[in-house]
Amino acid sequence: MNDGGKKFGEIRTAMDTVGDNENRILFDMGAYELVKKAKENQIQKGEKMSVQLQVRLEQLYNGDNLTPTLKRVKICPGCTLKSKSDYCKNTCKATCHPTFETKIFMQGHMQFHNQVEVPSNKRCRDDRAPFPVVIEKGMKDGDTITFKAEGEQKENQIPGDVEFTLKGVKHSRFERRGDNLYMDMTLSLKESLLGFEKTIQHLDGRTVTVRTSDVTGPGYRYQIKGEGMWNREQARYGDMVVTMAIDYPKKKLSAKLRETVEAEL
Repeated sequence: MNDGGKKFGEIRTAMDTVGDNENRILFDMGAYELVKKAKENQIQKGEKMSVQLQVRLEQLYNGDNLTPTLKRVKICPGCTLKSKSDYCKNTCKATCHPTFETKIFMQGHMQFHNQVEVPSNKRCRDDRAPFPVVIEKGMKDGDTITFKAEGEQKENQIPGDVEFTLKGVKHSRFERRGDNLYMDMTLSLKESLLGFEKTIQHLDGRTVTVRTSDVTGPGYRYQIKGEGMWNREQARYGDMVVTMAIDYPKKKLSAKLRETVEAEL
């Protein structure tokens, strides 16, 4: 192949490389040679960065976009410990993490593998970057959002992933159980006997009405179809379950009221 054809091949390979996020990061760290090593399984992948992300129930119900910021160590391309440029000396002051290489040695007829720590010859810098975390409606406590190869960088190593794990914050009114939302509601004795109409503010700001003209006993549950959490797999909403409690009078009933109750009940 002539020089022009060879150059074109290198450019095409580079373009194919930067189209994949993990390969692009490796390319930035050590050009195509590092990408080639990764494809041939000659280098290992680094440890995963696990981050717990607290989210409110409203965010899990409606969906949301968050941009948490993480601090990571990144390699400065082209900067070694001997580099004289101002960028390498002023911006990339830190020495990179050491790496480990597998060394093979013989003892008699036996072959052994040993992990040896190798100091890095490159410079690194602390990098703070925002991560565009998209919370889809219906996501659950414990769900993960992963950014491939966006973890800390080490020489001759594929960066580990950054994984955000959602941690739901306790809500003041609702409790999520699977796809259903549970809440408690307190009625007066009058409401429990004669019926009632009450409103509930939902997680998206809408008002949901609960009404009945029947007698409601303590512990009775009203199930409101389709007012629970979104199920992403089944493409449907769960239900809202409202459990009733009765606030009985604290004072003693009058003789007249007692007679009326006894006569009617």
